[in-house]
Formats: sequence, C-alpha cells, structure tokens
Amino acid sequence: MKSVFFKLTLIFLLSAIIPVIVFHTISISRIGQVSKEQVMQANLEVARATTRDVSNYFDNSFDILQNLSRELEQFSYTQDEYDHLLKMAFANYPYFQYLMITDLDGNVLEQSQFEKPPAVDLREKTPQLLKGQMAISDVYIAQNPPPVRPAISVYLPIKKEGKVQKVLVAELNLIYAWHLVHQMKIGKTGEAFLVDAKGNIFASSNMSVLFELKPYPGFSDFIHGSQSFIQTLNSNRYLVSLMPLDLPFGGILLVREPTEEAFQLANHLSIQMLVLTILVIALMLVVGYWSVKKMVVSPVKTLTLGLEEIAHGNWEHRIRLDTHDEFSDMGGHYNEMAQQLSFQAGQIRKQERLSLIGKIAGGLVHDLKHPITNIRNWAKLMPTKAGDPKFVTDFSNVVTREFNNVDLFFSNLKDLTSEMPFNRSDINIGKLLADLKSRFELQAVDKKIELIFDADNEHVVKADYFLLVRVLSNLMTNALQALPNGGIIKLNVNSDFGKTLFEVNDNGIGIPADKLETLFDDFTTTKRKGLGLGLAISKKIIELHGGVISVVSEQGKGTTFSFWIPENK
Repeated sequence: MKSVFFKLTLIFLLSAIIPVIVFHTISISRIGQVSKEQVMQANLEVARATTRDVSNYFDNSFDILQNLSRELEQFSYTQDEYDHLLKMAFANYPYFQYLMITDLDGNVLEQSQFEKPPAVDLREKTPQLLKGQMAISDVYIAQNPPPVRPAISVYLPIKKEGKVQKVLVAELNLIYAWHLVHQMKIGKTGEAFLVDAKGNIFASSNMSVLFELKPYPGFSDFIHGSQSFIQTLNSNRYLVSLMPLDLPFGGILLVREPTEEAFQLANHLSIQMLVLTILVIALMLVVGYWSVKKMVVSPVKTLTLGLEEIAHGNWEHRIRLDTHDEFSDMGGHYNEMAQQLSFQAGQIRKQERLSLIGKIAGGLVHDLKHPITNIRNWAKLMPTKAGDPKFVTDFSNVVTREFNNVDLFFSNLKDLTSEMPFNRSDINIGKLLADLKSRFELQAVDKKIELIFDADNEHVVKADYFLLVRVLSNLMTNALQALPNGGIIKLNVNSDFGKTLFEVNDNGIGIPADKLETLFDDFTTTKRKGLGLGLAISKKIIELHGGVISVVSEQGKGTTFSFWIPENK
C-alpha cells in the first residue's frame, strides 16, 4: 500500500501539472493551427487577386468579340469596311493573334492580318453556333502564324435576318495570362499554375514550361477537394491552394508552396512553446514536491487520522495542529465538529422518529376522518328518517362502503410491512375491465368524465385477480381525482413479447416534476393530506408479479401510469 505522502504528492503534482500540460498542448496546437491557417488564407488571397485579374483579362476579350459580332450583325458593310473594322479591332487589342470572318464551312472571307491565316474547322462548333452561342476551343500551342504561343480560339455567330450566316473567329494569345501568373509572389520558392478543365497547365509562374501543355501531376485526385490541402510529389510535400476560374472553358488557378517553407514560422513557434512548457513543468515539479512534503502532507495526515477515528465512532478523539495557518483552523473546526456530531446524531434520530410519527398520525386523521364523518352525518338523520326504507338502504350502503374504505386503509398499512396473499390464476381481460367499469362508471358520470377502455377482451393473463384489481382501482381513483372539472380517462391493455402492458391515462391537472421521482415511495402523496399508501402498495403488487410500474406526467396536460406483468410467469 502506497504511503499518504506518495498519494498526496502525486495528486498535488498531477492536479497542477495536468492543467499546465493540457493548456500548453492546446496552445501549441492552436498556435500551429492558427499560423497554418493564416498561411493558407494568405495564399488563397494572393490566388483570389490573381484569379480576378485573369478572369478580367478573359472577360474583356470576350466582351470585345461579342460587341464586334453584334456590330457586324446590325450593320451592312462593304468588303473594305469589313477589312477596316477587323484591322481596327486587331490593332486596338494586342492580345488577339488574329481576327477573321468565315462562312459556315470555314472558308475565310475577311481577315485582320496579311499573312495566310490558319485553316478553320467548324464541324464540331457548328451545332453550338447555329444555336447562336459562343464556342471556345481547348487550350492549344499555336505555331501558325508565328510566334509559338499558348492560345484558345473563340467562335461567335453572325446573324443576318435571324439566321447564322457567318462566323467571327479570333485567336486569343495567352502570353498575357502567363505574365499575370508570373507576377504572383508565393514565398521564396512557391509556384502558381493556370490549369484547364483537363488538368493541363496553360500558364505558370515557371517560364520553363511556357510552350508546353504539361498535365499537372495528381490533378484528378484533388480537383473535387477542399481549397487548401497538402500534396506529396516525388517525396516533397506542398501546401496547395485552389481558386476556380469563372470562365466558359473552366479551369482553376493553383498555388503551391513547399510545406517546409510555408509552415516554417508555425513550426518555430511550436518548438518554442514546447521548450517553455518543459521548463514550466520542471519548475512546478521542484516547487510542488517541496511544498507538499513540508507544508501539506503532515497536517493532512493528522487530519486523516482524526477522520478515521470519527468514522469508527470515536467522538472523543481530538487533534492538535500548530502550523499557524488554515490547517490550524481546520484542526480547531475538526475538534468542534467531533463534539457536535455526537449531539447532532442523537437529535437527528429523535427528530426523524418524531417526524415519521407525526406524518403517520396526520395521515391517519385525514384518511379515517372522512369515512367516520360520513357515517356520523348519516347517523344524525337516523332518528328522523328511520322509517324511510330508501334512507335505511342508503344508510346501510354508506356504512358498508365507508367501513370498507377503513378496512382497505388498514390493509394497505399492514401490507407495507407484511406479505400479501398472492394466488395466480387465469384472468380474462374482458371480465376484468367489466368489473372496473361497474366500479367507476357512476363516479365518472357524476363528475362528467368519459371512460374509454381499449383492449382485447379475449386476452388472458396469469395474475392475482384481486391484487390486479386493487392496482387498477388505485390508478383509476387517482385519475378521477385529477379531473375535478371533467375530462377523459383511457385504460389500454396490450400484449407483446410475452408481457401484458396496462396504461391508465388522464388529461387532468398532472403531477409536479419534483414529485415524480419519489411518487412510489412509502408515505408519499401528491395530495395535501393523507399517507399516500396507494401507489406504494401498487408498486409492491406489480413487483410481486415480476413486473415494473412507471409514470409520465406534465402539469396541465395529464398523467399516464404504465405497468407490465409477464403473461405466463
């Protein structure tokens, strides 16, 4: 068995160190996380700004072409005017490699440059153009006319009299997109890429791949993922940030930076916090060990020994602590406590006995006063109505009923502390419910209460008939008392999984929530007076059958008492 010193020292140290470890661990993790999130956010912001520039670049180009196509549709021009118009547009926007007008077969009708234009194949684009829609090619590397360049071709229909008759064809030189991406600054070695919908790089901050359409490695693995993630390429790890391009041909702007560079500051902060944590814990260990040993263990051990004496009933044991601090006060309070405990224990036992006697006496007065008062009131009328046969019959019924109530009360009181006669037999549910209905139907009608019994009348359950009736009578009586202004009482009986379930439901005043937990205890009642034996007896009867009883209630909405008993036990 470990010593008190060891245990208290361990508890003291752990209670101090664990919060520090948890705090610093969370701090280290949080600092690293926040730093990494800031890096990710910074990279995303750079990517977002460049994405806006790239999108504007393409949008401006498409707007110029659409305006030009609309102008060609609205006015009739001569061949010289067509030629002049194309050359003016070509001269004013240097990112077009060429502009030309073709027929639907791809034959060039007008062009913006003097050299021979490349051949135009409109077969794949014709269905889209005939619908009056702009068509855009995939990114490609163009060589004719020189120079070699990444480009896309844009096709816009030109309508005359509501029909597409010509096509405006333009090649958009993507060198400017390279310049936009090349201007991005991502750390020291970070890179940026414009990637089309097929995963091919068509612009990059790395000018070495200017005239290639290289696929970005692992593109298909992350295109549907989050905006920021870690990618491993050739054993190198990168922080990758994505920003989709709002362009007709799709694509994304992709920024990557080596994680060693991106998270360098976060890693340094984490290491510094770790070193600080170790130093703080070491200092706490030294100070804590000395403090516990010198100032805590000895007085705690003395107090512990004193408490052990009290636990063994030695009320005369006293302790002495001369530490001149709170422990001295605790020692004095301990001695006072030991003196008072002996006195208070006797007082509590005495008060508990008196309280129980008083509760039982009050309950006896309440539960017996009502039947005695009824008998006395009827007895007063006897001298004047002794000759009235109906009065004599009613008087006999009242006396019999009230003495039955008194007998039931004493039976309940006796049954709490003694065994009840218990004899199982096959009980027909229909007969049981008919008996209950005859007992309570008159009271229900008098109080404007509707009784609804729902059960399979042919069902048979094995139980003590009189005890089961006693439980259901208690629950029905409680339900009637819960409906002072009328209402509905439902008694449902169901059979399932070898058990018979009884439910008594009313829509009355309900039971306060603070009463539900102890509702089935002895001498517990929701009424203002009385011993509250009915539910305690009911619980005992149900448990005698091997079942369970429970209650659900809400004030102002009603109460449901439920119990089940096994059918063939």
